[in-house]
Amino acid sequence: MGLGLFQIKIIKRVDRKMAECRVVIQIDQKTECLLLQIKNAFGGSVYFRKSQKLYYYSSVNFASAKLVIQYFDQFHLMGIKMTQYTLWRKVFLKIQIQNFNQNELDYKWITNVKKRMSCLLYS
Repeated sequence: MGLGLFQIKIIKRVDRKMAECRVVIQIDQKTECLLLQIKNAFGGSVYFRKSQKLYYYSSVNFASAKLVIQYFDQFHLMGIKMTQYTLWRKVFLKIQIQNFNQNELDYKWITNVKKRMSCLLYS
């Protein structure tokens, strides 16, 4: 059994005026076999978390996110994961449309979507 996450990370840096927004995909598994196949299909990286004795796939790459979107637009998720994916996808598309030129309104919108996604995890 594994755990998969769609996340939005907002990174505030002192040297930049605006925060940086990343779309993150992460999947945890006890073995690396499936994760290596996912890495080969979508890009990204596979790591080992020694403290939990788990392998995990992770990607913050926009090219990988685009491939994941194409996949899940064809093979749908169900339940809360579908809702999380839909919100994550909206943020990805917003960032792509803005060409990484986020203004304050966009940052507030993305922050609100991130909060909605977090609420889904703990509901």
